Amino acid sequence: MSTNLKFLFLIIALVAVFPRAVIGSEGEINRFSIEIDESNSVFKFEAAFGVKRGDEISFVDSIADSVSLVQRIRDFTFTKNGKPIITNRFGSGYFSTPEVYDGFRYEIRSPSPEPLIAAPHISWITHSVLLVRTRDLFPNGFRGETSIEFKSPKGWKVFGPGKWNGDFVRIIPDPRNAAFFVWKDGGRIYAEKAKPFLIRSLVLGDWEFEDSEVSKQSREIAESYGKLFGASPTNEVFLSLMPFPGEIDSDRWRAETDRDSVVVFSAKTSVKSLAKQRLHEQLRHEFFHLWIPNGVRLEGDYAWFYEGFARYQSLRLAVSLGRITFSDYLRAVAESVRIGGIGTGGGSLADSSLAIWNGNPGRVTARGMSIAFLIDSRLTAGKEGNSGKFISKFYNRYRNAEFGIGAMDAVLSEMRRYESIKSLVEQSVLADKPIDWESELKPFGIVVEARRTGFELAAVPNPTRSQRALIDKLGYNDWKKYRPK
Repeated sequence: MSTNLKFLFLIIALVAVFPRAVIGSEGEINRFSIEIDESNSVFKFEAAFGVKRGDEISFVDSIADSVSLVQRIRDFTFTKNGKPIITNRFGSGYFSTPEVYDGFRYEIRSPSPEPLIAAPHISWITHSVLLVRTRDLFPNGFRGETSIEFKSPKGWKVFGPGKWNGDFVRIIPDPRNAAFFVWKDGGRIYAEKAKPFLIRSLVLGDWEFEDSEVSKQSREIAESYGKLFGASPTNEVFLSLMPFPGEIDSDRWRAETDRDSVVVFSAKTSVKSLAKQRLHEQLRHEFFHLWIPNGVRLEGDYAWFYEGFARYQSLRLAVSLGRITFSDYLRAVAESVRIGGIGTGGGSLADSSLAIWNGNPGRVTARGMSIAFLIDSRLTAGKEGNSGKFISKFYNRYRNAEFGIGAMDAVLSEMRRYESIKSLVEQSVLADKPIDWESELKPFGIVVEARRTGFELAAVPNPTRSQRALIDKLGYNDWKKYRPK
């Protein structure tokens, strides 16, 4: 991007009145305003709230593969009656004062995302688009119902969750994971009523498909997952689709789903005819996350599980909807086994998941998908259901659970409920012991083939009656629905 590009100047004034209370305590409303002035490339914040003691304030320092976020912070100052007071900065984005304060102000320098692939995860700004993610712009500790007022020049628009309270004022239940787009050029907004929830879509940029494809696919996928889970995680979903804010290799995409917001950034496809298929893949994966992990009340990290299951159930859904063939499904499962290296002594998945962004996120997710496949095949062979019924029961057990339940404990407990998969806990989650794939898959008429690419899976040409009965439950017979899109 050219250095002489005219960036935007975002002023965010935070006003919250919480006498003798922690920031955002129950029953109070955080009040923020966001003002856009087309002149500079910084975010300026100001906050005012009831008198409170000199508690320290801190900021998030890393999100996904974007690190050192606190280096963007400039001129943080606590204030009292609008005037600066003694402020100490220490560690990685921590601030304190020995005095009583009733406000603070600071700037965050946040141009286009660095690295570019991190676009959906952090806040950034260009000449025509602003992504506001509250979790990295606001200090840690803000919680509770929040009012955000957007003050923008004529022609700018705002898209995001919450309810309107007057012009350009959004009320959201919790500011910790909210995402808003503010833009001035182009952009089309649509609404599609699906059975589980209303889908509002913002489409920016030019694509190799009609905008109507976004609404059509969103509805198909949302209603499919609605049937699977049997309950809706929200009443309204905000889907944003746009190109990366800079040059990036074709076929790359990255997305993030928080509560009721789905943000997708995508590059052009290298093969134009595959653009619709890529969109369907993106939406299948991200809409799954509306239910898992965003629709359950669990604490702690278990990315291996929800990312692995998102990939696997996305494949199962693609087969059932005739979007891919059963051979495509087997190739994708085999690829997850190769990339994840399951059964090669990789150690505890629980430990790997905690450090997913510091290590190899692709490998952890692929290993998680391999386990999802094993759960599906073993439950099917053991006549205890399948992966869909497993994940549906998991969702409904924890969607209204008491806060404070550990995510890993919940996952392991759920797996141990089934005789056919409880051994996977010790074998492939808490450890990484070898898998006898030939024995695992023989009842399904699926064979392991050693090809040039390595581990591959294929269905035998003439399965026995018992093999056919099992492999059909994985979608083998759904090839009749296959229709290239």
